[in-house]
Amino acid sequence: MKFSAISFLLFAATGALAASHKVSKEKHESAIKNFMHEIKEEHRNIIDAYEDGDIRDVDKILSITQASVGEITHAFEGIMGESKPITPSEAEVVKDVVRHSVLVEKKLLKYAKLILRDVRRRRLCKNFRDELQSERDMASEAAQAVDAKLPEDYKEDFAADFAAYFKVSEDRLALFEGEHCKT
Repeated sequence: MKFSAISFLLFAATGALAASHKVSKEKHESAIKNFMHEIKEEHRNIIDAYEDGDIRDVDKILSITQASVGEITHAFEGIMGESKPITPSEAEVVKDVVRHSVLVEKKLLKYAKLILRDVRRRRLCKNFRDELQSERDMASEAAQAVDAKLPEDYKEDFAADFAAYFKVSEDRLALFEGEHCKT
């Protein structure tokens, strides 16, 4: 009886290892998917910076934002460096991440309004503005590269989704400029 229980556990562990290797292999087969998932993960990190601690700790939020924007920039550069056309499967991931990015930007816009006073008081408007500007500019550049590689069936939706992202991104950037946030 012990032998069969041990055999069963070894068999289950071997199956789990093989399944995880298969998932790992599939995950690495598409660079576009990996880059898009990296962007989504970095968005989670930025949201967590606001939600997991004191929202008034703007230095911590800025630090995490800077690190995440660096990683997002790296992902965008990877996307732009890909020479192959985007497959329909990858296009679905792109669509999902862009739509997710719109929701993230809306949430970050609300948080930005909450921290604006502390950002102004700490004279960090320029720092926040620079990070947001950098991310937005790189996203625009990557969007052009992605659009050129997308299957025709996805281009119209992508353009609409990216326009929504860009609008909310502009609104958040505007908080750290002009009358709202004098530096």
